[in-house]
Amino acid sequence: MKELGNFVDIITGKELLELPVGLRKKVDSTSGNAVELAIVQVKFTPQYAEFKAWAKLTVPEKGANGETERELFFWGRRHQTLA
Repeated sequence: MKELGNFVDIITGKELLELPVGLRKKVDSTSGNAVELAIVQVKFTPQYAEFKAWAKLTVPEKGANGETERELFFWGRRHQTLA
């Protein structure tokens, strides 16, 4: 995502976005926690909608090798049946 530079502040549905698209948020200025969410694929069918996404949580915690931050990654797929 960083290489593409395709981050937005908010997804409203009013503008056309090209995938993958990412959201980046610093949780607060004192903790240093940050979250990145990337939506990489969306699929619509008559029966359901599906999306694939990943998330990265950065926390200011010392790592085993002396790193000042630790990164946790999550990947998932979710589908919702359309009524």
